[in-house]
Amino acid sequence: MRRWLTVTCLAGLVLAFWPRGAEAIPAFARRYQTSCTTCHVLIPKLNAFGIAFRNNGYRIPANDEKFVKTPDVQLGAPAWKRVWPDAVWPGGIPGIPPIAIRIFSDVVINPSTTSKVNFIFPNEFEILAVGTAGDHISYLGELEITTGDRVDLARAFIQFDQIFGSPVANLVVGRFEPRAVPFSRFHRRLTPSDFLATEFRNVSEGFDFKTRQAGFEFWGAKTGSNNKGGVEYAAGIVNGNGPFADNNTSKDLYYRLSYKVGGFGVAGSTEETEELKQSNNWRDNSIRLGTSGYFGKGQFAGKLDEFYRVGGDVDIFLRDLNVSTWVFMGRDDFTATKTVTDFTAVAVEANYVAKPWLIGVLRYDAVFRDKDADIKRVVPAVVIAIRANVRLVADWEVFLKNSGDTRARVRVDLLF
Repeated sequence: MRRWLTVTCLAGLVLAFWPRGAEAIPAFARRYQTSCTTCHVLIPKLNAFGIAFRNNGYRIPANDEKFVKTPDVQLGAPAWKRVWPDAVWPGGIPGIPPIAIRIFSDVVINPSTTSKVNFIFPNEFEILAVGTAGDHISYLGELEITTGDRVDLARAFIQFDQIFGSPVANLVVGRFEPRAVPFSRFHRRLTPSDFLATEFRNVSEGFDFKTRQAGFEFWGAKTGSNNKGGVEYAAGIVNGNGPFADNNTSKDLYYRLSYKVGGFGVAGSTEETEELKQSNNWRDNSIRLGTSGYFGKGQFAGKLDEFYRVGGDVDIFLRDLNVSTWVFMGRDDFTATKTVTDFTAVAVEANYVAKPWLIGVLRYDAVFRDKDADIKRVVPAVVIAIRANVRLVADWEVFLKNSGDTRARVRVDLLF
């Protein structure tokens, strides 16, 4: 109760001092006074422009200043830059609070449980703070309050952007989702159900991609020739124990590399944008090939586990259709008992934009361990944008061969 009271008071203070006319749209939409669909196919899935915006440290490529409707508050005179290091380098803070609120409310139907229909209102309440702190620094924080009044600082990091003057080199410090994650939960997933490949744990209490990690990540993006496609890479070192202090001296290492052919540039265009496109911007005829790997050690269930996850992915956009697939292999090796367990995870998902406000989703994902422990699932879903910042999502998790409880969920997703 005290946690909810604290959060309620905080939210109340934020809303009490919120600028008029800013109640219905998230932080960046307020800053640029544009629709959520400028950067999203439908929230939270990013379109090609949104990916370039993210890869530029949450700034519009080439000519960000032109589109900022609420200028930053400057923390010092610009002339201080010319006399540095004999003066503090000036910075900036957003002219309005860079905060957004997100609320999930779910109806869950599970015939296998005693309560076959459950109203989880709300299922999750989020406070997000994201923005820029002057030139070449950005940040993001996300506080989640979920069912059972569990409070979780999901993400909190600072990013040093464009270290060499372009998006080719950036450094993230804090708690974040590693870029080695097969399918991002934050800018790829349209459905309430998570990806099996992301939440699967091969070992009880062991590693999964769903858990955010604390550490450092060095990454970059470079647009290809003719302002199309390009290369993205990342390399990171993290504790590997999620939000908790590490339980061993070793740190986890990972990498990510992808190459995109065609479509919008991964870091945007070098040509100045004349206007922010807000319709038909999900179309990005292109193909992206990627690979990633994660290598770590951890104390799980009192045993030392040396493990790895290595795989590849393909992402294809063809007009209104987006098909993504991911395959990776994993191994957990308990050196003390000389026990080795292997698995292979597969995911294929198709999104089809029938209307700008209506997307159909069909996913097949599976984890293959042995014939008695395989997990196989099909997830059909429909996503409807009631408003640009309000979604209605219905999905149905159909587990095959008794590998899980089949259930349906209807979610209302509000972001403001």
